[in-house]
Amino acid sequence: MIFEKSYSFNLFPDSLQTLFRHFSQNLSLNEIARRADLDPAYLCRLKQSKMKNPGIKTLRKIAKEFSVQPKYFIEYKLYLIEQKLKDNPELMKVVSNIVDYLLGVKM
Repeated sequence: MIFEKSYSFNLFPDSLQTLFRHFSQNLSLNEIARRADLDPAYLCRLKQSKMKNPGIKTLRKIAKEFSVQPKYFIEYKLYLIEQKLKDNPELMKVVSNIVDYLLGVKM
């Protein structure tokens, strides 16, 4: 089964719940946890918003088991943006100015 949505604007727990709803007939939480080499209780707590967001490595594992790209999760996209900004100080200045403008910060 192919998941048609390639990204989510929701935070991780809601995005994860959407994936579980979509795949619930085919994959159980225990099966996803086993295949991703994660503790089922940990995955359950992530799904229920009882833990902070997982690290990038765990995001990648979960995405793989649901056959979606890691960038499906907005947290992964933010991670990629952060990495680009760290690697490019000039881009960081431009983005910082845009954010300041959007927030109404006076220079």
